[in-house]
Amino acid sequence: MVRTMPRTQRVKYRGLIWTDAFYLVLMGIFLLIGAILLEAGTASGLLAPLVTGCVLTVGSVVLLAMLAGRTLRAVTLDSAALRVPLGLRTKVIPVPEIAGVGLLYRVPLGGRSPEGWYVHVWDTGGRLLPLGKVVLSPTRSDRFPPEHPVRKTALMSWQRDWSLPLVSEDPGKLALSQPGQMATDIYRRVLERQGPTGPLAMKALQKLSAAPVPDYLGSTKAWWSPDGTLGRLPYDL
Repeated sequence: MVRTMPRTQRVKYRGLIWTDAFYLVLMGIFLLIGAILLEAGTASGLLAPLVTGCVLTVGSVVLLAMLAGRTLRAVTLDSAALRVPLGLRTKVIPVPEIAGVGLLYRVPLGGRSPEGWYVHVWDTGGRLLPLGKVVLSPTRSDRFPPEHPVRKTALMSWQRDWSLPLVSEDPGKLALSQPGQMATDIYRRVLERQGPTGPLAMKALQKLSAAPVPDYLGSTKAWWSPDGTLGRLPYDL
């Protein structure tokens, strides 16, 4: 996941969340179906399969390119900047402007991504950027431990008890996880570059008492800092 390189060179951080892998495969299947329909429409001279195949093929290529650009390209860090792939573009944060590096426990909106611990960085303006390469997700038994009865609220729906510990809600365990190792490596390298009076050391925006979390990230339950501190956000039981 983390490839260590000399300080003067670029370090690459790779990873693939299982939901992104699923959507990559799904878009590949749609692309194959579109190609088959295009061939069938061309051979038969029928308009319906030709149009459907064209729409599926073009849509799949565009979505596949955007998804592949975000998931398969590495997050990179060198002495000048952190570069984060976002679809077909790249977000660049100069190293002197990084004011926070850590993990957030997020429950994303709409189920597009799995719940769990994600790596994030903050700039000096307080803007938050998810890196999205690796995630530490809970199993169903983590979410609903058998020793704790769940409360049914509706048909096929269960109310989560957020007072229970989150998966690996321990500073030491998080430090050894994939997201924790990635966050720690970025934190250490940026801190070495900025020094003890830089914004990362002075602001430490990964500690969420110092920085708000935007609503578009969904529900955020906890934060972890590579310096070994961890905290919960207010929640409803």
